[in-house]
Amino acid sequence: MNNPLKDYEEKKLNLFHLKTTLLAGAGQIVDGYDLTAAALILSIVEASFKGYDLVQLSLIFFLSIVLGNIVGGTLFGYLARHGRKKFYGIDASLMVFGALLQAFVTDPYQLAVLRFLLGVGIGADYVLSPLINAEYANRKDRGKLLAISGGFMWNVGALLSVLVTISLSNVLASDVLWRVVLASGAIPAIA
Repeated sequence: MNNPLKDYEEKKLNLFHLKTTLLAGAGQIVDGYDLTAAALILSIVEASFKGYDLVQLSLIFFLSIVLGNIVGGTLFGYLARHGRKKFYGIDASLMVFGALLQAFVTDPYQLAVLRFLLGVGIGADYVLSPLINAEYANRKDRGKLLAISGGFMWNVGALLSVLVTISLSNVLASDVLWRVVLASGAIPAIA
Protein backbone atom coordinates (compact mmCIF):
# COMPACT_ATOMS: atom_id res chain seq x y z
CA MET A 1 0.00 0.00 0.00
CA ASN A 2 1.28 3.44 -0.95
CA ASN A 3 1.70 5.91 1.95
CA PRO A 4 0.67 9.41 0.80
CA LEU A 5 2.53 10.99 3.73
CA LYS A 6 5.83 9.19 3.12
CA ASP A 7 7.66 12.24 1.72
CA TYR A 8 6.45 14.39 4.57
CA GLU A 9 7.32 11.86 7.28
CA GLU A 10 10.79 11.26 5.83
CA LYS A 11 11.64 14.98 5.61
CA LYS A 12 14.78 15.95 7.54
CA LEU A 13 14.49 18.09 10.63
CA ASN A 14 14.41 21.74 9.59
CA LEU A 15 13.51 25.22 10.80
CA PHE A 16 9.80 24.65 10.14
CA HIS A 17 9.79 21.70 12.58
CA LEU A 18 11.50 23.79 15.24
CA LYS A 19 9.08 26.72 14.77
CA THR A 20 6.11 24.37 15.04
CA THR A 21 7.56 22.86 18.21
CA LEU A 22 8.11 26.28 19.79
CA LEU A 23 4.61 27.39 18.83
CA ALA A 24 3.10 24.19 20.20
CA GLY A 25 5.13 24.65 23.38
CA ALA A 26 3.90 28.20 24.01
CA GLY A 27 0.80 26.92 25.81
CA GLN A 28 2.95 24.77 28.04
CA ILE A 29 5.07 27.81 28.83
CA VAL A 30 1.87 29.65 29.83
CA ASP A 31 0.84 26.77 32.09
CA GLY A 32 4.24 26.40 33.76
CA TYR A 33 4.52 30.17 34.10
CA ASP A 34 1.06 30.69 35.56
CA LEU A 35 1.05 27.85 38.09
CA THR A 36 4.50 28.70 39.37
CA ALA A 37 3.81 32.45 39.43
CA ALA A 38 0.56 31.83 41.27
CA ALA A 39 2.38 29.92 43.98
CA LEU A 40 5.04 32.63 44.23
CA ILE A 41 2.64 35.57 44.59
CA LEU A 42 -0.27 33.99 46.47
CA SER A 43 0.61 35.60 49.79
CA ILE A 44 0.85 38.99 48.07
CA VAL A 45 -2.59 38.46 46.51
CA GLU A 46 -3.92 37.61 49.97
CA ALA A 47 -2.71 40.96 51.28
CA SER A 48 -4.58 42.72 48.43
CA PHE A 49 -7.88 41.02 49.20
CA LYS A 50 -8.48 41.56 52.87
CA GLY A 51 -11.16 39.40 54.44
CA TYR A 52 -10.02 36.22 52.69
CA ASP A 53 -7.64 33.88 54.41
CA LEU A 54 -4.92 31.99 52.58
CA VAL A 55 -6.91 28.73 52.47
CA GLN A 56 -9.98 30.38 50.90
CA LEU A 57 -7.87 32.28 48.43
CA SER A 58 -5.84 29.17 47.54
CA LEU A 59 -9.03 27.27 46.79
CA ILE A 60 -10.38 30.09 44.64
CA PHE A 61 -7.01 30.64 42.98
CA PHE A 62 -6.07 27.07 42.11
CA LEU A 63 -9.39 25.24 41.93
CA SER A 64 -10.70 27.62 39.28
CA ILE A 65 -7.78 26.98 36.93
CA VAL A 66 -7.88 23.20 37.48
CA LEU A 67 -11.61 23.11 36.72
CA GLY A 68 -10.91 25.20 33.63
CA ASN A 69 -8.26 22.67 32.56
CA ILE A 70 -10.78 19.84 32.85
CA VAL A 71 -13.47 21.72 30.92
CA GLY A 72 -11.01 22.92 28.26
CA GLY A 73 -9.44 19.51 27.72
CA THR A 74 -12.81 17.78 27.50
CA LEU A 75 -14.51 20.37 25.32
CA PHE A 76 -11.64 20.95 22.92
CA GLY A 77 -10.88 17.22 22.81
CA TYR A 78 -14.30 16.84 21.22
CA LEU A 79 -14.00 19.96 19.07
CA ALA A 80 -10.56 18.94 17.77
CA ARG A 81 -12.25 16.34 15.60
CA HIS A 82 -13.80 19.22 13.66
CA GLY A 83 -10.60 21.08 12.81
CA ARG A 84 -7.68 21.58 15.13
CA LYS A 85 -6.26 24.70 13.49
CA LYS A 86 -9.37 26.85 13.80
CA PHE A 87 -9.78 25.98 17.48
CA TYR A 88 -6.11 26.65 18.16
CA GLY A 89 -6.78 30.39 17.71
CA ILE A 90 -9.62 30.23 20.24
CA ASP A 91 -7.33 28.34 22.61
CA ALA A 92 -4.64 31.02 22.34
CA SER A 93 -7.20 33.82 22.77
CA LEU A 94 -8.53 32.28 25.97
CA MET A 95 -4.99 32.11 27.36
CA VAL A 96 -4.18 35.69 26.33
CA PHE A 97 -7.34 37.27 27.73
CA GLY A 98 -7.49 35.02 30.79
CA ALA A 99 -3.93 35.94 31.78
CA LEU A 100 -3.93 39.58 30.72
CA LEU A 101 -7.20 40.59 32.37
CA GLN A 102 -6.05 39.27 35.76
CA ALA A 103 -4.24 42.58 36.14
CA PHE A 104 -7.55 44.44 36.39
CA VAL A 105 -9.55 42.38 38.89
CA THR A 106 -11.07 43.99 41.97
CA ASP A 107 -12.10 40.89 43.93
CA PRO A 108 -11.14 37.21 44.20
CA TYR A 109 -14.24 36.03 42.34
CA GLN A 110 -13.33 38.04 39.25
CA LEU A 111 -9.89 36.51 39.54
CA ALA A 112 -11.46 33.04 39.75
CA VAL A 113 -13.51 33.62 36.57
CA LEU A 114 -10.45 34.78 34.64
CA ARG A 115 -8.33 31.92 35.97
CA PHE A 116 -11.10 29.54 34.90
CA LEU A 117 -10.97 31.00 31.37
CA LEU A 118 -7.19 30.75 31.40
CA GLY A 119 -7.56 27.16 32.56
CA VAL A 120 -9.97 26.38 29.70
CA GLY A 121 -7.36 27.71 27.27
CA ILE A 122 -4.58 25.70 28.89
CA GLY A 123 -6.74 22.55 28.96
CA ALA A 124 -7.52 23.07 25.26
CA ASP A 125 -3.83 23.49 24.61
CA TYR A 126 -3.06 20.16 26.28
CA VAL A 127 -5.21 18.56 23.58
CA LEU A 128 -4.45 20.68 20.52
CA SER A 129 -0.72 21.43 20.71
CA PRO A 130 0.56 17.84 20.77
CA LEU A 131 -1.74 16.96 17.89
CA ILE A 132 -0.56 19.85 15.76
CA ASN A 133 3.08 19.24 16.61
CA ALA A 134 2.80 15.51 15.89
CA GLU A 135 1.08 16.14 12.55
CA TYR A 136 3.93 18.33 11.30
CA ALA A 137 6.84 16.42 12.84
CA ASN A 138 8.78 13.90 10.81
CA ARG A 139 8.69 10.29 11.97
CA LYS A 140 12.31 10.18 13.12
CA ASP A 141 12.14 13.29 15.35
CA ARG A 142 8.49 13.23 16.44
CA GLY A 143 9.17 11.95 19.96
CA LYS A 144 11.93 14.48 20.62
CA LEU A 145 9.85 17.36 19.31
CA LEU A 146 6.85 16.35 21.43
CA ALA A 147 9.06 16.09 24.53
CA ILE A 148 10.45 19.58 23.89
CA SER A 149 7.02 21.15 23.31
CA GLY A 150 5.59 19.39 26.37
CA GLY A 151 7.47 18.92 29.60
CA PHE A 152 10.53 20.92 28.67
CA MET A 153 8.51 24.01 27.75
CA TRP A 154 6.49 23.74 30.99
CA ASN A 155 9.77 23.96 32.91
CA VAL A 156 10.85 26.94 30.80
CA GLY A 157 7.61 28.69 31.79
CA ALA A 158 8.16 27.89 35.46
CA LEU A 159 11.69 29.26 35.33
CA LEU A 160 10.52 32.40 33.52
CA SER A 161 7.93 33.08 36.20
CA VAL A 162 10.57 32.88 38.90
CA LEU A 163 12.87 35.23 36.98
CA VAL A 164 10.08 37.73 36.26
CA THR A 165 8.81 37.68 39.85
CA ILE A 166 12.28 38.15 41.34
CA SER A 167 13.19 40.88 38.82
CA LEU A 168 10.01 42.87 39.37
CA SER A 169 9.79 42.40 43.15
CA ASN A 170 12.44 45.05 43.73
CA VAL A 171 10.83 47.52 41.34
CA LEU A 172 7.05 47.31 41.82
CA ALA A 173 4.78 47.76 44.81
CA SER A 174 3.25 44.46 45.93
CA ASP A 175 -0.30 45.29 44.77
CA VAL A 176 1.02 46.03 41.28
CA LEU A 177 3.58 43.21 41.34
CA TRP A 178 1.15 40.31 41.47
CA ARG A 179 -1.00 41.86 38.74
CA VAL A 180 1.94 42.37 36.39
CA VAL A 181 3.35 38.91 37.13
CA LEU A 182 0.05 37.15 36.37
CA ALA A 183 -0.71 39.30 33.31
CA SER A 184 2.77 38.62 31.89
CA GLY A 185 1.67 35.02 31.40
CA ALA A 186 -0.15 36.27 28.29
CA ILE A 187 3.11 36.99 26.46
CA PRO A 188 3.89 33.40 25.35
CA ALA A 189 0.27 32.90 24.28
CA ILE A 190 0.40 36.06 22.17
CA ALA A 191 3.23 34.44 20.23
